[in-house]
Amino acid sequence: MLLTILQLLLLLASSFVALTIVLIIKKQFGIPLLAILTIAFTLLGIILMLLTLELELKGLIRIFLIIAGLSPIAMLISVILHNTISTLVTKYSDKQYEDAVFLVLGIFVFPSVFIISDITSIILVSRILFSS
Repeated sequence: MLLTILQLLLLLASSFVALTIVLIIKKQFGIPLLAILTIAFTLLGIILMLLTLELELKGLIRIFLIIAGLSPIAMLISVILHNTISTLVTKYSDKQYEDAVFLVLGIFVFPSVFIISDITSIILVSRILFSS
């Protein structure tokens, strides 16, 4: 029961961090705060995924909690790969290059997957918590 409450808190906290990142993208805060929140968001995803794997949950709730935990990790990896590929190609060829695949994945696809799995997980965990 305690771990289920902790998972609900992690989902709510990760939703707050995701919302804050969206506000930063609108240039209301600085880049250092964006880096700190991105790291915090990724760590929350790792903790959420590890707690989910440790619990004996079955079915859809387990799947959505794992997806909600993996999405922040995938976002960070996609952004890092985008920047790395763009920098390397630009450095070794004399052309400007933007890698659109990892950028679209990191900025649009994985955040959308996170939001959907986060909301679904919150609903499913709330059903477990309040059904008793």
